[in-house]
Amino acid sequence: MTEQKRISDQLPAEKGQGGAGATYKVPELNDDLCFMLGFFVANVPVRLNRQNRTWDTSSNCLLALVLQLAAFEFENFRGKKVELSGDCKNVLEKTQRVGSVIVESGPWVAFELPGFAGDKFLLEKGEYPRWSTWTSCQSSYTLGSFRPLKVDGADHKLQLFENTGFEGRKMEIVDDDVPSLWAYGFQNRVASAKAISGTWVGYTYPGYRGHQYVFEHGDFKHWNDWGASEPQIQSVRRVRDMQWLGVLQFPFMNMTFPPKSNQFC
Repeated sequence: MTEQKRISDQLPAEKGQGGAGATYKVPELNDDLCFMLGFFVANVPVRLNRQNRTWDTSSNCLLALVLQLAAFEFENFRGKKVELSGDCKNVLEKTQRVGSVIVESGPWVAFELPGFAGDKFLLEKGEYPRWSTWTSCQSSYTLGSFRPLKVDGADHKLQLFENTGFEGRKMEIVDDDVPSLWAYGFQNRVASAKAISGTWVGYTYPGYRGHQYVFEHGDFKHWNDWGASEPQIQSVRRVRDMQWLGVLQFPFMNMTFPPKSNQFC
């Protein structure tokens, strides 16, 4: 039995989705802004001249991705500050604890423990002044590691299955958030899942509460595959803060390529 939900949801360009003809202001970062070209169309770092302060998305070009997160030692953005632009396996090597976070661009996944272990927490663009703003579980008062969330396009499609190995009742969710699986006629037992497109986060309780489970593109044959200790999910939502800056038109005369390097800034 298949249950399907489909709701078209187009955000206007000013809310960050990047509609045709939208204009985006270049963030103030460094003397030069460093980007990875989206989808690795060109697997080289590109420096964009700061004089080019707006990006016109009215014509075809490339997609850019900018990642930046700041972790603070104490609540309310006080104490030692650690800035990240990529995977950080152990932030506790740089600071004694993490009491607050600011995500300038993302999204990111934070982990309770170093080594990308323990409970997961989705961090989208915004400010997190204390632990209760990134989780409703009182067991997680600090964070040990971070990584950027994988980006998989603007469309979203998720399939949930009652049993392991994609067996039993099935619920298919397309371009929609579901605050309660029960409200849509599906049980809270979810033992396997397929993230067909987009990135999703599931919660153990309705209303997007409880432990968080991140579903990036791929198959999850068993609930252990998404880090759960039991097959229970009662609400799911899309990750839409995908840092899609739109289709960018770069004036190539303003672009300079640094010497070949394996490191992106």
